[in-house]
Amino acid sequence: MSSSPNSKVKTSITKLETSSCSASDTHSSEGAPSKGGDSSDEDMGVLLKTSQFQEGVKGLESHDFFWDHPTIHEGSIPVGPSGHLDPQKPSSYSPFVAQWTKWILTLIEGAVIGICRGVILIGSHWLLVGKTEAMTHWLRSDNPGCAMLIWIAIGVPLICFIAFGVSYMSPLAGGSGIPDVKAYLNGVMVPKLMRFWGIVWRILGQIVVVGTGHYAGSEGPMAHLGAIVGAAVAQMHARNKFYLKALLPFSTQKVKDEFVSMGAGMGVATAFEAPIGGMLFTLEEASTYWSRELYWRCFIGCIIASYMTRLTSQYFQCKVEGSCVNLAGGMQFPDADDSYFHVWEFACFILLGIFFGLMGAIFCQGVRYFQYYRRVFFHLYSNGKDRRRFGQVIEAGLVMVITILLAYGVSWSEMGACKPLDGQDYIPNDGIQAAMCDEGVNMGYYNPFAAMLLTDRDTSVKWLFSPRLGDSEFPQGQLAAAGFIIFFLTLLTYGVAIPAGLFVPNIMLGACFGRLFGLWVGDWASSPGVYAVMGAAGMMAGFTRMTISLTVIVIELVGDLRLLPAVMVTVVVSKQVADMFNKGAYDIVSELREYPYIEELSIYDKRNMMGKDITYRMSPAPLSGFGEVETLGRIQEVLSGCTHNAFTIEDENHKLIGLVLRSEIVDWVRSKGGLVPASCRLNLLDLCNRTPTIVSELTPLEKGYTIFRNLALRHMLVVDKDDANHVVGMITRKDIIAAAEDAADEYKETKGGKETYCHSSTSAASSPSTLEDVL
Repeated sequence: MSSSPNSKVKTSITKLETSSCSASDTHSSEGAPSKGGDSSDEDMGVLLKTSQFQEGVKGLESHDFFWDHPTIHEGSIPVGPSGHLDPQKPSSYSPFVAQWTKWILTLIEGAVIGICRGVILIGSHWLLVGKTEAMTHWLRSDNPGCAMLIWIAIGVPLICFIAFGVSYMSPLAGGSGIPDVKAYLNGVMVPKLMRFWGIVWRILGQIVVVGTGHYAGSEGPMAHLGAIVGAAVAQMHARNKFYLKALLPFSTQKVKDEFVSMGAGMGVATAFEAPIGGMLFTLEEASTYWSRELYWRCFIGCIIASYMTRLTSQYFQCKVEGSCVNLAGGMQFPDADDSYFHVWEFACFILLGIFFGLMGAIFCQGVRYFQYYRRVFFHLYSNGKDRRRFGQVIEAGLVMVITILLAYGVSWSEMGACKPLDGQDYIPNDGIQAAMCDEGVNMGYYNPFAAMLLTDRDTSVKWLFSPRLGDSEFPQGQLAAAGFIIFFLTLLTYGVAIPAGLFVPNIMLGACFGRLFGLWVGDWASSPGVYAVMGAAGMMAGFTRMTISLTVIVIELVGDLRLLPAVMVTVVVSKQVADMFNKGAYDIVSELREYPYIEELSIYDKRNMMGKDITYRMSPAPLSGFGEVETLGRIQEVLSGCTHNAFTIEDENHKLIGLVLRSEIVDWVRSKGGLVPASCRLNLLDLCNRTPTIVSELTPLEKGYTIFRNLALRHMLVVDKDDANHVVGMITRKDIIAAAEDAADEYKETKGGKETYCHSSTSAASSPSTLEDVL
C-alpha cells in the first residue's frame, strides 16, 4: 500500500510503509524512477543499523539555530526532542508562563554558577594555605630545599591527576574554554562540549591549578563551566525523563544558545566579581546571536552569580572559627587616594598601549607556535584513540616541575638580598615572602621575587597595584625578570591538559612591566600602582583584543572610576597596535582547532567581495538527493557514499519540495530501535524542511554572506535565476568561509602580493580537508 507522491502528507514521522518498493513510487534526485534492484528479494531480509547511515561523516558539523520543520509541527509549537505541543490546549503553553519561567531559570543558573565558583574559591584557598604553611615551616627551619620538595610533592601528583581526568574523560575541560564556547555559539557543533564531566573537571581542575601555584587563571574555565550550566538548566526537560510542560518551549537550540551565552557571562562575572563586565564580555566576545531581551536577564543573572559566589565562600569559611576571610574580589586597588593622574600622562599611557600592543602580539604568536607543535606532537587534531593521552599527563607534570624550579629557584637565589619593610603598610611582615629571607619571618624584611611569584595571584596583583613603597619598593630589575618569567610560564602552561585561563597571569605580567614604567617616569608622575593598572589593562587588550568589556572589568576590579579615561586610552591603543600583526589568542586557538567560525565582515572583506556573486565558491549541482518516497536501502546507499549532511527532495517534475538532513534520518532510524529493513519505504516529506532558505544565483556574495550569518543558517540553496524550482547549488558553512578567504587571496594576487597586512575577520586558518566536511 502506497500513497501518491503529490498527495498531502498527513501521517506522523513514525509511519513506515513496509510493502516492497516499486519503481513507480520511488524517485531519484533527477526525478527518474529508481532501479528495480532497490526492491529485490535479497534486500527484503537485509537489516540496516544506525551506524550505516552515518558512514562517510567526519569533521565538525553545524547545529540548527532555528527549528525549521513546519511539516512536522503543522499548527503546533516546536520543542525539540520532547515532541510537540498542541496550542489548542490552554494548559500546554502560555507566553506569560514562558516569560516568567525564563526569569526563574536565569536566577537558578546564576545561583548554581555562583555556588560552583564559591566551592572553587574555598577549595583552592585551603590547598594554597596548606601548601604555603608547609613550605614556610621548612623555611623557618632553615631548610629551603625541603620546602621546594614539599611544593613538588603536593603539586605534581595533583596536577597529573587532573591531567589524567581531562585527557581521558573530558578533553575539552582543559585549556581556557572560551574558543570552544565562542565556536559553539557561532553555530559549530563542538562534540562533547556541554557534558556533565566538563563541570566536574573544571571545578576540580581550578581548585588544583590555583592551589598549587600554576600561572593560570579562572575566567576561561568559568566561562565554559557557566555555559555548561546554562545548557543544562535550559534543557533539563529534554535530557531527563520527567515531564514538565513549563520547560517544553525551551527545548530549542535557539533558547539553549541564549542560556549558554548568559552562562558564559555569569562565569566571567564570578571570576572577577564584575557583573557588568561579565555581561559585556559575553556580548562582545562570546556570543554571535544576541537579542535585546537578554540584556536585563543576563545582567541580573551576573549579579546573582557574583553575590552567590561571595555568600557561599564566606559562609563556609566562617564556619571554621578564626578563618572568616574574604575570598572574592582580591584585586581591589589598595589606596584610592593615590589613583590620580595628570593630563600630560596620557602620553605615557599611549606609550604603554603601544608597548603592550606589541607584547600582546608577541604573546599571541607564541600561543600559535606552542599550541601548534603541542597539537602535532600529541595528535590533538584527532578525535580518535590515537591521541597520546598519557603523554599529556606526563607533560602536565613536567610543566609543574618547570614552574616550581623557575619560580622558586629565582626566589631562593635572592634570599640574601631582601628589602626592608619599613615605611609601608601594604606588604605584611609574615608569609612566604618574609620566610624566603635569611632574616626570617617577622624580622621586617621581604623577598620581592617571592612576593611576586610564590604568593597567591590575587595578593601579588594587589601588591603590584599599591602606591610607592619607599625603601620597600620592588627593584626594577626584579620587576622585569618576574615579568619575563610569567610571560614564559604562561605560554608554557596554556594548552596543557588542565583548566587554565589567561587573564590573571597576563594581569600580573602587565602589572610588573607597568609598575616598572611608572618607576622610570619618576616622582613627578602619578603612583606606580596606576601604571601597574594601565599595564594590566594594556596586556589584556593586547592578547584578547577586547575593548568595552575589558575596560569595565578593569574598573570593577580596581574599584575606582577615576581611572576610566586612562584605561580606555591604554586599551584602545594596545588593541589597535596588536591588530596590525595578528589575531587575538582565542581566535588563534580556534583556527588551530579548525573551528569554521563565521565572523562579521570587515571593511576589507567587503572590498574583496566586490563584483562576486554567491556562486563564487558554491557546492554545485547535481547534489545527492531523493524523491518523496525512498527505500531505506537506497537512502543508506546515498548517505554512505558522500559526506553531505543535507539532501534535496524533488518530485518527478524536478520541482524542489524541501531539504532533509542526515541527522533527521539517523534519529528516525534510532527511534525504531536502530535496526530497520532495507526494503521498507520511508516518506521523506515527514522528515524534511519544506521552507529552506533560497537565494538566486545572482545574489552578491557580500549579501549572501550576511544572510547566511545573520540568520544562523546551516544550509542555503541557490536556484537558477530564471527558474526558482531548479537548484543549481548549495551554500554551507565551509563554502561561505572559503569564499571569503579565496576572495582575499585573489585580491592580494591582483596587487602583486604587495599589500600590507590587514586584519580580515574571515581569514581562518582551518585546513581545507576539514572544512570540506562541514556541511
